[in-house]
Amino acid sequence: MICTSCNKDLRQDAIYCTNCAFPVASSFTKEMARSTSFVGAISSGFKNFSNFNGRSTRSEYWWWILFSSIASLLLGTFAIPLIILLIPTLTITVRRFHDVGRSGRLAVILWLLFNVVGPTIFVGMIIFAIATDSGPSQSRWVVPQVMFALALSGLGVMMFSFIYWLSITIKSGEIGPNKHGPDPYMDSGK
Repeated sequence: MICTSCNKDLRQDAIYCTNCAFPVASSFTKEMARSTSFVGAISSGFKNFSNFNGRSTRSEYWWWILFSSIASLLLGTFAIPLIILLIPTLTITVRRFHDVGRSGRLAVILWLLFNVVGPTIFVGMIIFAIATDSGPSQSRWVVPQVMFALALSGLGVMMFSFIYWLSITIKSGEIGPNKHGPDPYMDSGK
């Protein structure tokens, strides 16, 4: 197959030109469609359970998030299955960050900010505010008010990390190979 934009020879299953990034196919091959389906994403999530290397497509990532969210709702408070879902969710998030050219460490940092740091600040400051509230005196009420205000900073940390994570995970992946591996769309139809 030849790119209509730059006349470079391409693989038969190419979607984008590796030279000029021009889209050369209007639809995915059967193998690509299967790899980004709901079942394909779940299968890939479990196959790559502990794989922090490579890239994950946007559709693979969001299908996995849908699956893990539904599973979490259905499992409720069963800790062991939720912990089992935690690891592949973290690994697919790292691979999704790789797909848009970001560091996997950033994914881990944002996860820690949202799930550990923000809630710890929020709950810690609320508990401290309640513990220091020893009466209706105006001077004694200043400390709890400050602590409640600081507790809101924990919510701010959580909101910041969520919005930043969302802004990265909804982006299209980089076209062609990047420093984290080959383009999953271009190389999935081997």
